[in-house]
Amino acid sequence: MVPPALNWAAAELATITSKTNTAMFLYESINKAAEQLHVSQPAITKAIQQLESEFDVALFHRFGNHLSLTEEGEFFLRYSKDITNRIRLLEEHMHEKAHSKQTIKLGAPPMIGAFMFPHLFKQFKDAHPSIDIEIFEHGSSQMTQFVDDYTLDMAIIILNDLPLSQYNMVHIYDTELLYCTNAASPFAGLDPVSLSDIQYSPLILMKEGSYQNPVIKARFAEQQLAPNVILYSNQVHTIKNFIKNDFASAFILKEALDEQDHSVTIPLSEPMPIQIGLIWKKKIHLSSHALTFIKFIQKYEFK
Repeated sequence: MVPPALNWAAAELATITSKTNTAMFLYESINKAAEQLHVSQPAITKAIQQLESEFDVALFHRFGNHLSLTEEGEFFLRYSKDITNRIRLLEEHMHEKAHSKQTIKLGAPPMIGAFMFPHLFKQFKDAHPSIDIEIFEHGSSQMTQFVDDYTLDMAIIILNDLPLSQYNMVHIYDTELLYCTNAASPFAGLDPVSLSDIQYSPLILMKEGSYQNPVIKARFAEQQLAPNVILYSNQVHTIKNFIKNDFASAFILKEALDEQDHSVTIPLSEPMPIQIGLIWKKKIHLSSHALTFIKFIQKYEFK
């Protein structure tokens, strides 16, 4: 039997930690947590005290009104996140019973989303019109964090260098990062192009949190070169316009361009192959709509 105090306190902390990233406020300050969650400071303090009394451990180091997690607190937080996710899924299942539609929270990096998602979305909606998809665009590295903390149900990301033991995965498509420049650029006739060829050419890179950013910087560094980066942007439309106007070049997935972009893509002398796939967290219970999407992806062929 679960002690009543544990039931109450766990429920209080579950409420606190279940909202978007609000646990971070709790770590910094009780006042900040109370302000962010629109609850009283005593309610948060009481929940912490009840849990510490029930377990006979300290969950937080206290420095005045500021808090940091103890080792026991870190352990409790890991398990409370799982409990919180189960509560969220229970709520979703109950709403699913009451309503015919439910939204799948799906992440995709901007470049992948630009060329793959419209085709994928149409096919899925044609087959399953009652299921909605809400798309979140961030870099692949950030996307794994959102899958880990249950902000997203799943994500279509670059699989290269991903710790696949932590995720369930469906491989979707293999492609390649190419050097993209204006058709009138002096580099347009090169095939392939090396990093030493383009080291002084103005370059746009995706922002930190993308797969591309650290990989390309590392490739340059391996050759003791430094890229001439003039802009960091995750906006595919912005990158294309810079290339179209011959202001800069970029590294782009070959499928992300069309004939109207007035640009050319050139293979690299040292290729950068890319694997794209769907991931979701292991050992979680997914909604029936999410499972329907996974089954769709398992049969999906991008052309």
